[in-house]
Amino acid sequence: MEKTETLFLPTDNLLKYCGDPLGRENSAEIFSYASFAVKKLLKKISRPYGKLKLSVYEGLFSGSRSVIKITEKKYPGCSKVRLDNLLNCTVLDEICRGKPVFFYPISDDEGKYRLLPPVRLTVMLEGNTGGFEKTAALLEKSAESRRSYPVLELLLAAKRKSMLLKVGAAVMKKSVNELAFVTRFNEETFFRNVPIKSFAAENEKITRKELLTAFVSLYAIAFYGLSFREIFTVDEVFGFSDTGIRSKDAVKSEAAVSLSKKIGEPEIGTISADIIKMGEALLNIPLPEIEIEDFVILAENYVFYSALSEIGEAYAAAALRIGKETALENGIFEAAGKRAELMKDYKYAARLCEEILTLTEKGMNGVARANSRKKAVELRKKTEKERENGEKV
Repeated sequence: MEKTETLFLPTDNLLKYCGDPLGRENSAEIFSYASFAVKKLLKKISRPYGKLKLSVYEGLFSGSRSVIKITEKKYPGCSKVRLDNLLNCTVLDEICRGKPVFFYPISDDEGKYRLLPPVRLTVMLEGNTGGFEKTAALLEKSAESRRSYPVLELLLAAKRKSMLLKVGAAVMKKSVNELAFVTRFNEETFFRNVPIKSFAAENEKITRKELLTAFVSLYAIAFYGLSFREIFTVDEVFGFSDTGIRSKDAVKSEAAVSLSKKIGEPEIGTISADIIKMGEALLNIPLPEIEIEDFVILAENYVFYSALSEIGEAYAAAALRIGKETALENGIFEAAGKRAELMKDYKYAARLCEEILTLTEKGMNGVARANSRKKAVELRKKTEKERENGEKV
């Protein structure tokens, strides 16, 4: 197991009392110092936790025991506020007693979070170490030691699943907010000049608001050059383009107006050709993998899963109508119809994310108990089979 780069713990006489801070007249000072020291100690490696609004203590272990569990057991009956103060003291006390302290890092690569293998913290005292000679020597020896901890590594590895769920739940909360924002923003921009109620009235097969938005989205991808990500990711929605940051909004509105006119004054041949071109666009939308056992990746793709299922359902409904009316025989049309049916099933991946979040918040083993897990596994097998057959997914 790798060590972190050397971290420095600011020395203070208050450090002596972190092993037993309760009942002391200066307990408030001890808590204040401990909070400052731990924040400084973990500042760099804890940043992704802060971005996810996840407690850094979730990823801290002394040996194979969670720092949170150690604190709760050592100080039973304490309030949450008091336990939050005591957590910092526990961290410092475990370090200063020479215990092997481990941390689960989270990488953050442009908003993509990944749970990394645990690392052992290498800590040395900083500042005046007078009165802490033994502690300083102990930490220095530990830092220089090449000792491995095979048993602890196995025990910590067994905790990876629960850590994935915790990090995944934090990512999922972020994704839920992003889906709500993207959904609302797309409705406002697409239907700025075409009231969604009148647009719905023109469509016999597609009347639900989210499916109308999905159908117009696919039309905008096929005919106006927008990409899937430009419509369904927050960063791309607000990203710059060659013609200005808000130019994509105008394109969305223009696409909705164009499609509304075609539906209001249908010409079967034109509509059929449009459906085929939309089918080509649909076939070129990449389908994200479904990592059933990695809830972080699942949660990260939640917005995509939801969007894909709605686009698939909307296209399938439109294609069914056009196909019946024209008895159309076209290779792209048929392939797109099959892809649309596959995309519809991404609703199970989205539901799996939602179920796991709910179950995780209740302290349950989410992945195993989620009702959508079986359907999501079946969908993963279907996409893998298409990959094996050399089809683009």
